[in-house]
Amino acid sequence: MQPSFPIPPAWRWRLAIGGVVALGFGLWLITFVYHRVAKANFEAHVAELAAKGESIEVDDLRPPPIGNPEDDVGAAPVFAEFLERCRANPKADAGDDPVWGKLDIALVPGYSSDHIRREENQVRLLTRSPLSQGFDPPDEEAAARAILAYCEANSATLDAIREALSRPTADFRIAYGEITAFYPEIGPYTKTCNLLHLEGRAALLLGQTGLARSNALVLLRFSRHVGTQTNLLFGAVGGVFNHYAITLIHEGLVTGKWTDEDLNVLAAELEARWMEAEFLRAVRMDRAVVMGTLDRFSRNPAAWTGETRWIRPLLKVPDLRKAFFYDNGAFYCRVLDETMLTNGSGESSTIRIATPLLPLPELPAVGSSLGEKFRYRVKFFRRGFSDTIFSAYASSRIATLRSQVFQDHALIAISLALHQLKNGRLPATLDGLTLPSGAPLPLDPFTGKNYLYRPEGETDYLLYSPGPNGLDEGGLIRHRYEDGDWVWRLRLPEDFDYDAYRGQ
Repeated sequence: MQPSFPIPPAWRWRLAIGGVVALGFGLWLITFVYHRVAKANFEAHVAELAAKGESIEVDDLRPPPIGNPEDDVGAAPVFAEFLERCRANPKADAGDDPVWGKLDIALVPGYSSDHIRREENQVRLLTRSPLSQGFDPPDEEAAARAILAYCEANSATLDAIREALSRPTADFRIAYGEITAFYPEIGPYTKTCNLLHLEGRAALLLGQTGLARSNALVLLRFSRHVGTQTNLLFGAVGGVFNHYAITLIHEGLVTGKWTDEDLNVLAAELEARWMEAEFLRAVRMDRAVVMGTLDRFSRNPAAWTGETRWIRPLLKVPDLRKAFFYDNGAFYCRVLDETMLTNGSGESSTIRIATPLLPLPELPAVGSSLGEKFRYRVKFFRRGFSDTIFSAYASSRIATLRSQVFQDHALIAISLALHQLKNGRLPATLDGLTLPSGAPLPLDPFTGKNYLYRPEGETDYLLYSPGPNGLDEGGLIRHRYEDGDWVWRLRLPEDFDYDAYRGQ
């Protein structure tokens, strides 16, 4: 039998206290080291940017002030009064605004959301809901007259918006540098663009081509003015407005309503290529905002509240909380550099922000075993702040490219329409074709070459890009934009397989 050495009661307490102290010291040492390493990572990234001559200050990235108020869309009375109300109370219900609150299709007499019939077969861009969607009975011409009558009743406001948007630049007074500030409220702008889009469609249907062209121009200008605000949220909204304009132009081409003059005027407005450059500026701005946010949190960690319950106890430790932000911030900014701001070789990206399409990091599946779950939690803690927002940047990049590609398609389609009006037929290839201004056709951002083109009979054609996967699938349309080709054509074939489209 082994002799026992009983521990006196006094020593038991001393050992227990010593164990607690050692454990506390070990935890402090881990958090201290993690904090120092993460901060060093972050500072190294900041130094890399400085070596490339890039500023990390929001003030250096925001648009310069507009010297002449007469040039500023935001200074026009119809915008300025609304912006002042938003600044005074960012949380106010913009639907109650006496001007912008009235510009909503839901207020058109005869319209009701109860009459919306969802069209499951719609192919994005190429097919649209009937103009009578929301009206009962679903009479296209009656719906068009109702929309035009409502817009006529609000013509003074709409004309003021058209006049304001003819100004060359805009300042919508975004609170740059504050990641949570979304004012001015942009919901009314979206509703207004939707109403202008529907008014343009109604005007085309009833033969008022001049009004339709005016609205297409206004939508293009609205998209550019909103999208150049150096903020990724506003850039995405600008892309939505651009979509409204392109679909209206597409409808005029399908119906053959545009005249030579219309086509030339629209092409001149479409040639303003702003999306790719502004997207990259917005990424830089948002990256700088994140850096500023990290700095604020490092000085006041209690300002941050985590959304994931299990991680909150860990973030009660100040050094650990600061390290979490430093570590994720360095990782977040570096991946943005590698995937969007540079082309993989350290060279600055140009308009071809899709090349190469490096995959953005994703968190792996949690897994079922205890070890897999533990590794997932560790990875989430070290990269969670970054990985959970990368999907937004990835989708914004695809949306920006999609908008630019479809704008390129609209420009080429106008050139094809003018060629057909002049020669009585479509060209066999795009070789030798130029824009109405005489400039060369835009190139596909995914290939750096001409877009793919194939005539389909005497009056139709297929114009497309292979899309992000780079595979020429002959104009195959898939439901996901990341797959299949990005297609423009005047009419879908009668045997188009909608079921297969939905299934994909």
